[in-house]
Amino acid sequence: MKRKDWPVIRRKDRTWRTLRAGDAAAKFLRRLGSGEELKFLRLWRHWGEVLGELAAEARPMERRGPTLVLGVQNSIASQELSYFQPQILQRVNAFLGEECFDKVIFELLRGRVPLDVERPRPEPPLRPEPPRPEQLGGLEGLAEADTPAGRAYKAYIRRMAGKL
Repeated sequence: MKRKDWPVIRRKDRTWRTLRAGDAAAKFLRRLGSGEELKFLRLWRHWGEVLGELAAEARPMERRGPTLVLGVQNSIASQELSYFQPQILQRVNAFLGEECFDKVIFELLRGRVPLDVERPRPEPPLRPEPPRPEQLGGLEGLAEADTPAGRAYKAYIRRMAGKL
């Protein structure tokens, strides 16, 4: 089937066209930035190893182009760490294997979560089990057994009967 023959889905004022898997994968990889984002993800995950003892005071917050934004607890730590900017840049760029950052700025954390912290995934909410009815069954004669409603009612009885 040629691409122009593929079905078109219209929603409101948008036209959506189905994509081939190769095109969708290429679009996804372009969004990742050709592995560039993965390089920074690796940096955030190994932040403690890269900075050593400074990692406890300077936490990675984001990158803004060639600027590395680090979070600190207070302004005193920001002032002290500003003297270590050359060492921080050298260690980070050495870990990345190229000069990605040319400047470091410090911002107060103020409750924000740094990038080097693993965020736990929320547990899906547990559905409470439906209560078992007092009188189970007795309505089989209302729907014929070979109809969808009759089969659904029999399945319901089997399910509820197992919860004795």
